[in-house]
Amino acid sequence: MSSDDEQLYTVVARGKRLEALEAYRDALAAEMERLRFSQSANEAAGRDFSIMGKELRQVMAEIDEIGGVAEGDLLDELSKRRSERRSGA
Repeated sequence: MSSDDEQLYTVVARGKRLEALEAYRDALAAEMERLRFSQSANEAAGRDFSIMGKELRQVMAEIDEIGGVAEGDLLDELSKRRSERRSGA
Protein backbone atom coordinates (compact mmCIF):
# COMPACT_ATOMS: atom_id res chain seq x y z
CA MET A 1 0.00 0.00 0.00
CA SER A 2 1.03 3.62 -0.29
CA SER A 3 2.12 6.00 2.40
CA ASP A 4 -0.47 8.47 3.64
CA ASP A 5 1.22 11.48 2.03
CA GLU A 6 1.54 9.90 -1.42
CA GLN A 7 -0.66 11.43 -4.10
CA LEU A 8 -3.45 9.30 -5.56
CA TYR A 9 -2.24 9.83 -9.12
CA THR A 10 1.24 8.59 -8.14
CA VAL A 11 -0.21 5.36 -6.79
CA VAL A 12 -2.46 4.90 -9.83
CA ALA A 13 0.41 5.62 -12.24
CA ARG A 14 2.30 2.58 -10.95
CA GLY A 15 -0.37 0.44 -12.63
CA LYS A 16 -1.01 -1.97 -9.77
CA ARG A 17 -4.77 -2.43 -9.71
CA LEU A 18 -5.23 -3.49 -6.09
CA GLU A 19 -2.97 -0.74 -4.79
CA ALA A 20 -4.75 1.85 -6.95
CA LEU A 21 -8.19 0.70 -5.79
CA GLU A 22 -7.11 0.84 -2.15
CA ALA A 23 -5.72 4.35 -2.60
CA TYR A 24 -8.94 5.43 -4.34
CA ARG A 25 -11.02 3.88 -1.54
CA ASP A 26 -9.02 5.82 1.04
CA ALA A 27 -9.32 9.08 -0.91
CA LEU A 28 -13.10 8.64 -1.26
CA ALA A 29 -13.45 7.96 2.46
CA ALA A 30 -11.35 11.01 3.34
CA GLU A 31 -13.41 13.24 1.06
CA MET A 32 -16.63 11.85 2.50
CA GLU A 33 -15.38 12.70 6.00
CA ARG A 34 -14.50 16.22 4.84
CA LEU A 35 -17.98 16.67 3.38
CA ARG A 36 -19.64 15.27 6.46
CA PHE A 37 -18.00 17.80 8.74
CA SER A 38 -17.90 20.76 6.35
CA GLN A 39 -19.36 24.08 7.42
CA SER A 40 -21.51 24.23 4.31
CA ALA A 41 -23.64 21.14 4.84
CA ASN A 42 -26.15 21.73 2.07
CA GLU A 43 -28.18 19.74 -0.42
CA ALA A 44 -25.32 19.54 -2.94
CA ALA A 45 -22.94 18.23 -0.28
CA GLY A 46 -25.51 15.62 0.72
CA ARG A 47 -25.95 14.54 -2.88
CA ASP A 48 -22.18 14.35 -3.37
CA PHE A 49 -21.87 12.30 -0.18
CA SER A 50 -24.48 9.85 -1.46
CA ILE A 51 -22.80 9.51 -4.86
CA MET A 52 -19.42 8.97 -3.24
CA GLY A 53 -20.93 6.38 -0.92
CA LYS A 54 -22.16 4.36 -3.90
CA GLU A 55 -18.77 4.64 -5.57
CA LEU A 56 -17.05 3.61 -2.34
CA ARG A 57 -19.20 0.47 -2.14
CA GLN A 58 -18.31 -0.43 -5.74
CA VAL A 59 -14.60 0.09 -5.14
CA MET A 60 -14.71 -2.00 -1.98
CA ALA A 61 -16.52 -4.78 -3.86
CA GLU A 62 -13.80 -4.74 -6.53
CA ILE A 63 -11.14 -4.98 -3.83
CA ASP A 64 -12.98 -7.96 -2.34
CA GLU A 65 -13.20 -9.62 -5.76
CA ILE A 66 -9.45 -9.38 -6.17
CA GLY A 67 -9.19 -10.86 -2.68
CA GLY A 68 -5.48 -10.41 -2.31
CA VAL A 69 -4.73 -12.46 -5.43
CA ALA A 70 -1.56 -11.26 -7.08
CA GLU A 71 -2.30 -9.52 -10.36
CA GLY A 72 -0.14 -11.98 -12.32
CA ASP A 73 -2.09 -14.85 -10.78
CA LEU A 74 -5.35 -13.14 -11.67
CA LEU A 75 -4.30 -12.75 -15.31
CA ASP A 76 -3.16 -16.37 -15.41
CA GLU A 77 -6.51 -17.48 -13.99
CA LEU A 78 -8.44 -15.41 -16.54
CA SER A 79 -6.34 -16.84 -19.38
CA LYS A 80 -6.92 -20.37 -18.10
CA ARG A 81 -10.69 -19.83 -17.94
CA ARG A 82 -10.75 -18.37 -21.45
CA SER A 83 -8.81 -21.35 -22.80
CA GLU A 84 -11.16 -23.77 -21.06
CA ARG A 85 -14.22 -22.04 -22.53
CA ARG A 86 -12.74 -22.13 -26.02
CA SER A 87 -11.84 -25.80 -25.75
CA GLY A 88 -15.25 -26.69 -24.35
CA ALA A 89 -13.80 -28.09 -21.11
